[in-house]
Amino acid sequence: MLLLLSICSSGRKAIAAQDALATQINQIFSTLANDKFPGVAVLVRKDGRTAFERGYGVRDLRSFAKIDPQTNFRLASCTKQFTAMSIMLLVHDGKLRYDDNLLSMTASFATTTISPTSSPISPPTVKPSPFAIC
Repeated sequence: MLLLLSICSSGRKAIAAQDALATQINQIFSTLANDKFPGVAVLVRKDGRTAFERGYGVRDLRSFAKIDPQTNFRLASCTKQFTAMSIMLLVHDGKLRYDDNLLSMTASFATTTISPTSSPISPPTVKPSPFAIC
């Protein structure tokens, strides 16, 4: 009986700590919780688990559809600069070379081919490669 009470007590402490974390994060982003302005989606992961996720504001100024944790943001080409800078930092730290081959680092990449589509707007189709490296 004592063990069961101890487990329940530690479980309550963990829930209370998670609630406190959620309250702190919510205070940071609560100014963005407006139903008429663009906002953000927030995800906090700790020890491989989702500790907090919530959307604030709207994703579309025409329909005022709210942001939720599953909102898909269309970033267009905004991530290219971050990818390039990340590569440059890895090269600077000696963890990567500019002439390294992607296939030598990621075996799963060698098992796919990207076929362009006829429409310039549609994303490319990814098909399994007949030349997969096992």
